[in-house]
Order: sequence, then C-alpha cells, then structure tokens
Amino acid sequence: YTYASLINRMLDVAVERYFGKQQLETLGEQEDFVPSLIKKTTTPLHTRLRSYLRGNLPSMEANLQRMVEINSYVRNIDGINAFGQWISNLMLRMSFKREVITRAEFGNMLYFKNHEEETNDLLIVGQLDNPSPFQDYVPYLVDRGKIYGTGVSRGKGGLAILISALQALRYTRNLKKVKCGVFLVSDESAGGKSSKPILQDLGSRSRWVVSLQGAGLSGELTLSSSGQIKFNIEINRVVRKGKADMKDKYDLVHFIAQRISSLRKLNDEIQNQSVTITSIDTHGVGDQSPDHASLVLHIRYRHPDQKDALESRVFKLFEVPSTSPLKIHLTRGAFRKPLLETEANNGFYEHVSRLADKLEVRVQKTHNDIPSILSVLDPEIPHLEGLGPVTGGYGTKNEYVVRDSLIDRSVLLAYTIFQSSKDFPA
Repeated sequence: YTYASLINRMLDVAVERYFGKQQLETLGEQEDFVPSLIKKTTTPLHTRLRSYLRGNLPSMEANLQRMVEINSYVRNIDGINAFGQWISNLMLRMSFKREVITRAEFGNMLYFKNHEEETNDLLIVGQLDNPSPFQDYVPYLVDRGKIYGTGVSRGKGGLAILISALQALRYTRNLKKVKCGVFLVSDESAGGKSSKPILQDLGSRSRWVVSLQGAGLSGELTLSSSGQIKFNIEINRVVRKGKADMKDKYDLVHFIAQRISSLRKLNDEIQNQSVTITSIDTHGVGDQSPDHASLVLHIRYRHPDQKDALESRVFKLFEVPSTSPLKIHLTRGAFRKPLLETEANNGFYEHVSRLADKLEVRVQKTHNDIPSILSVLDPEIPHLEGLGPVTGGYGTKNEYVVRDSLIDRSVLLAYTIFQSSKDFPA
C-alpha cells in the first residue's frame, strides 16, 4: 500500500463497522453524494471491493449455510422453487428484474438482469439443482478451513460468491455501470436438455459468459471439458417351458460380468475417454439366479468425432441373437458434447488471468473431465467455467469449499463483472 491507500483502507473498514452492513448497502445505491473519504478515487476499486467483502464474510457464510439447508435435489421441484425464491429475494433487493421460466418436469428457471436492453455485457450462469437425493444429504459443516455440505462445490458455493460480488459492486456504486444478466438453471443434474435453448439464446445476446461452477484446488478455470453419453440398459432372461437347460447356458450374471469387462477395456484402448458404471441391479425369485438386470453407465470423451464410434461399440457389445433367451433394451440418456478450447476462450482467460494477477488471486487454465454447462454455446462466444470458489470432493459426500477462497474468488468475480463492460482494458 501507499500511504494514501492505507489511510483510505483504514477509513473504509472504520465506516463499515460504524454504519453497519444494511445501512451501507442502502447508502451505496441511493445516495448521490456521500461525504466519506472512502469514496475518493485515490482508493482503487479492487481495494474497496476486497475491504467490503472481508467485512461481510460472516454474511457470505450465513448465505451459504442457508442454501445448503434447502433440499434442491433435481427432482424435488418444490425445493428448487423455494431455493429460487430465496435467491430472488436477494437479487430483487439489488434492483435486478426477474423472469421466471416454468418447466413441468423440473423446477422454475430464473433469469435476472439489471438493465432494460436486449444484450448483456456479461451473462453469469449458475444452477439451482443438485444431483444428491435426500438420503445422501450432508449438512453444513465448517472444519479445518473447509466448508462441507451438499451442493457446495458445483452450485451453491458459486451462488454465494455471486451474491457477495454483486453486493460489493452495489456498495461501491458500480453495479449499474454493467449490463449484467444472471441465468439460473434447474436441470443441470439431469443433462440440461430443457435449459439448452434458453442458454443458447441468452449466450448469443451476451458479449462474455461465465459459469459459477467451483474451481479446482489451484484455482483452475476451465477452457475445455469432456463430453458425456449416458446409457440405460435393461436385460430380461426369458426361458420357455421345457428348456430349463437354457437357463444355465445363459446365466445373466455371467453375461453382465463379460460385458462389464469389455466396457472396462475401452478405457485402455483409446486415449481421452473413460467408461464409468454408476449402477448395477439384479433381481431374481427366491434362491434362483437373477432373471432381470439393469445397468447405468456413463462414457466421457474429449473429441466430438469419438461419439458415434463409442455409441456403435456399446450397442454392438449388447447385441444378442434373436433366438437368445436374453432380451435387451438399451436407450441413450442425457448427452453432453465436449467443450472445446477456442481462441475466444483463450483470449477471455488471458483477460481474467491479468485481473487475477492484479488482485493476487491464483488461477490457471485446465481441461475438466466433468461435462460443462457451457458446452451448448457457440464456440465464438468467449466463455469461461469455474468462477466459483475453490472446491474439492465433487461427486462424493465429502464435497467442500475452501473457506479462505471465498473472499478472493468474490473479488475476482466482482472485478470481472465490472471490467466486462469495458472489454477488459489492458
């Protein structure tokens, strides 16, 4: 710090402690002139943002705790709508306008914007849903610098960052200088098919797009990600009377074991792809061997031209002769295409990386094996994933947010929002 900036920083903290959070939020938005030295241009914006966010860390954590307490499992429509209403209350206080997009199969999707125009400087994409049913729910817990809880790593942690970043911009009277849109989907955990056309439309009307998914432990920003195909497989063994020997010949468990072994080999045959079996279920009568089985598998791949070949391999693997007592029903479920690294994404990353250096926030670019919500966008639209907090443990009951990252990542998001209206000047 210089002498002047240090004095202003001290005044900044003192005023926050004296006036309190609620009065300052109102002050920052409604007053045309505030006789306070912290508003002078000698204090850099990022310094004021960080100072505000540091003083409001307890509020950020309280918001995250409240989010975790709401059951927003993707099939719990009432829970998702309640979560969306809670978020809406916070956004409306910051003068955002709301559009509710209803869906019969999923909860309501929400679109907010703080302006009247058709286009956005920046579109921020987040999710209201999570893939964990209530029996897998993990309550909010802070332990050894980590915040645990269902949904914190991919959805709710990013939303806590977003709310705080917008509040900081509002406090510094810079929020209205940006045409900001926020789109919250409710079907991300189910493949995003319903939200796809809406996201494509909003993305085409935005100059920059970011998502609020959590970053890795090194602050990774995702420039590319794998695609994914889901397969649902149902197998019945039908043995006619008088042909009991066929029951032994076509043992269902043995058949499944062979196919799983073949699927595992796909991981080694071709690079940049993986097969994960997420569910196996068999059913028999009494002490008899099973007559029914079901499998769910996910195949992830990195290049678009791999998709057709992989689908063909799976369908061929489960083909059986028409005379076989095994009857197989195979369907393709949710599909996500890969997110490819492009010149537009790289340019956007360089802008954000330069801001991060100025803010002393660690970032690096990466490829992510988890499919991206932004993969449906036109490749020419600059977009980045991973502007949420630093996280770990996604896909397990031990997912967490690194507590110390909340302030840094909020400052980074707030500064990115502000600079997006200026096209990230050097």
